[in-house]
Amino acid sequence: MIKNSSLKAVITNAAGAIAILIFGKTIDLAITICSNTLENKGWTFTIAVMGIILFIAIVLRLWNWWMLRSRRKSWIEHRNAEPVKGLIAAVSLGKGETAAETAIKLHTPKLQHCWLLVTKQADDNYQKIYRCYSKYDPWDETQGPRYPSDDGHPIEIHKREIDNPNDIDNVFNVMKGIYREAVDFGISEQDILCDYTGATASVSAAMILVTALSENRNLQYLMPNEVDENGRAKSEKGSTPLLIDFVMPGE
Repeated sequence: MIKNSSLKAVITNAAGAIAILIFGKTIDLAITICSNTLENKGWTFTIAVMGIILFIAIVLRLWNWWMLRSRRKSWIEHRNAEPVKGLIAAVSLGKGETAAETAIKLHTPKLQHCWLLVTKQADDNYQKIYRCYSKYDPWDETQGPRYPSDDGHPIEIHKREIDNPNDIDNVFNVMKGIYREAVDFGISEQDILCDYTGATASVSAAMILVTALSENRNLQYLMPNEVDENGRAKSEKGSTPLLIDFVMPGE
């Protein structure tokens, strides 16, 4: 779709140039016809011909203006993310709370479906998330609330195994399948965030590429509220979820 957007831009530019050329030729033709008809047909016929030519010229000019206005432009912006119904995240390695779990906690008030990209090495962290959020029982006193004012609504955790995180093509196809599945659950693209905070470089690239296929898809990044002298996030200081909204139709 990115290539199609580039092709569309080329066609739009060409169409605009053709419209301007036709507009110029129409004016030249109008002058020639008016000179000839004035000599042979008189003023009445000349005015009628001029009116028709003027109408055609105005239509062409308006069409060119509309084509220029409808052309998509590249832009990017970020703002604080609000809870959504669908979340996509990658489960990272390491002990403690992973970025995927942090992202889930931030969206739990509205979250209904969460797709997690999991490698074999990160399966233990995935199981921890699954037990805590998908198997949550509000009547089980051994389980604490998942978030403040937890209403106990179910959250479906969908595991997507990634055999080779360096295989961008495979991750890309897995991601496309997730967006298709979300439609079956009645979740629109605008109500899904793709969090790439805990992903490897290759997985992050695949996430961004799939998100770029539609201007209705958005990314999320957990920006640390504070970092140490080495630039590493201080987990105890928390993070702020940023929604990254962008359109990349091509140059």
